[in-house]
Amino acid sequence: MHDADGVVVGVDRCPGWELPRASSSVATIDAVVQAAVDGTIEVGSGRGVRRYRVTTGDGAVLEDAFEGLRALVLSMPWQPRLRWETTTPY
Repeated sequence: MHDADGVVVGVDRCPGWELPRASSSVATIDAVVQAAVDGTIEVGSGRGVRRYRVTTGDGAVLEDAFEGLRALVLSMPWQPRLRWETTTPY
């Protein structure tokens, strides 16, 4: 998504990463798209929680999460155990 102020790039139903509308954001957008194409996005699944990790070309790790209703109902004082895997190539 984009508007006059910025660009939001994300995975699945997560809020995404808000980036400034500048040429410096192109590398991040490219890294997320390339990770989706290559199937290298890491996905952690747990009780109503999905976490996504994307590693950019410079080694930075972008993380985002989606918590569904099940996570809210089954909320616990500790982090849920996640099962991690990589996505399939697009």
